[in-house]
Amino acid sequence: MFKLEIDLDQFNLYAIITLSIILGLFNLFDVHYFLRISYNLWFCAIYEEPINILDTSLTYGICTTNDLDTVFRHMNNARFLREMDFARILFYSRIGVTRIVRNVGGDVLQTACNVRYRRPIPLFTSFKITTKIIYWDEQSFYLEHQMINLRDGFVLAVCMSQQKFLVVNARQVLRELLKENEPKSPNPPEELLAWLESIRISSDKLRSVENVFTF
Repeated sequence: MFKLEIDLDQFNLYAIITLSIILGLFNLFDVHYFLRISYNLWFCAIYEEPINILDTSLTYGICTTNDLDTVFRHMNNARFLREMDFARILFYSRIGVTRIVRNVGGDVLQTACNVRYRRPIPLFTSFKITTKIIYWDEQSFYLEHQMINLRDGFVLAVCMSQQKFLVVNARQVLRELLKENEPKSPNPPEELLAWLESIRISSDKLRSVENVFTF
């Protein structure tokens, strides 16, 4: 009969090394973030259909213990933006932006965002996030995210964000996606125009007092 012999000292050594590596990774990197991004992109590639650039993308989430604020009652405000980050990455993957930008060695940076927190998200509350493009210009896309309670349909938070392209410009990406020479942007909503004006005022104010790098 086959007999399995284990060197306990060697086994304990390997166990300690493995545990140290895992703890080191969790201390040095946001492991949960990268695992979730990897899983979501894999799921999207296998099960999600590509969508048109003007379509609305849906992602789903739930408030877990990792998301709680210091009072341990509801989601930390920073986690709202994290969830919207996941939604944005999946949106780009489904409409084809990720592929186009990577092919030219470019990138897309979030250079500004405006969030309205309309209601706290208690522990174990499930929600969905809608993501869509509401406007574009020569250099940027402007996205809107809505975080919606699955139980009652209430919009828990709404966010507008400016996404600036590097190396490639927004219109080049649009021509590749839509196969049009001059793709026409949707009309910007009133709240976006007001927000962009506040960004302009803030930029002018900063430039008047110091020489800083701005996007």
